Amino acid sequence: MAHLQPIYAQGSSITPEYENFVITTGDFTNGSNQFTIAEDSLVRVGQTLTYVNSQFTGIVTITNVSGTTITVDQNANSNAGNGQTIGLNTADGSYLIQSASFLDVNSILTVNSITGSTNSEYQSGDVVYSLLGRAAKQNGTVIQGKFHKYIVNEVLYRSISSAEISFFIEWGEDGTQTESGDKLFVGSNQTLPITQLTNTASLSPIFDKEIYPNLEIGSGFGGYQVELNSFFDTRGSGSGGVSTDTFPYTGSAEITGSLGVTGSIIFTTDTGITEDILLIKGNTADNGSVKVTSNGILQLAWSGSTAPTAIEGGIYYSSSAFYVGM
Repeated sequence: MAHLQPIYAQGSSITPEYENFVITTGDFTNGSNQFTIAEDSLVRVGQTLTYVNSQFTGIVTITNVSGTTITVDQNANSNAGNGQTIGLNTADGSYLIQSASFLDVNSILTVNSITGSTNSEYQSGDVVYSLLGRAAKQNGTVIQGKFHKYIVNEVLYRSISSAEISFFIEWGEDGTQTESGDKLFVGSNQTLPITQLTNTASLSPIFDKEIYPNLEIGSGFGGYQVELNSFFDTRGSGSGGVSTDTFPYTGSAEITGSLGVTGSIIFTTDTGITEDILLIKGNTADNGSVKVTSNGILQLAWSGSTAPTAIEGGIYYSSSAFYVGM
């Protein structure tokens, strides 16, 4: 099967925004966690509010949006009133790109190629796009040569004639942006890579900056740097080098093929679990099963309408009787 080789392109005139990217007004009511907003086109769940009339205390997060009616996670106080000035801030690791000029030197991609995962036209399995942004310290100072991957999660505007696009992006690496200790550099008029990601592992490509000379130095290796560190961190380490041992493992897993185990296997169920510890079933409509219940009881059963072919040492249970192959 052929694998996708991700395409990379250039976005220019990029100015990421996250704080007070919209200044508008709202009508608030004392004791209510809902208000109406004057400008609702860019308001999204998870954003926070900047408020100037002390109608709230601390950080206020938007939990629901229904037209111009906004619900937040706390009630307004007695300072609430109509026409009060507020600002919208993106959630942690999210940014708004109000406008970017798009260029693919091979003319394979256009702004119409790019769809965010929350856009209505996005279908499961569609290619995901990312922006490789310059990393910054918490004080906003750029970190030279360091980049982070941000996923294009919602496209707001496209223009084929002017090759212009507007979109929201969100943190695209393991953990959260806060945990990384970095931020996205929000300098104005940046020129940054916009890349496709692989379908399975969401990997970003490595590329030669000479194709897009205006890109930031180091950006051609930015995605590779992110993915390589993530890969080795998840593989663990062992004596003599990198280990492929990813255990202990928590969660559900499906294995197609054979599984070989050298050593012992111990099955232990958590308190309150009622599912079977072990279940082995035949591969036909008329088949037997062997299972160990959550209480540790071994149970044999035959579900076929006729007796199976006897094999030496075989044993099964059916119709209140045990059968042994001799």
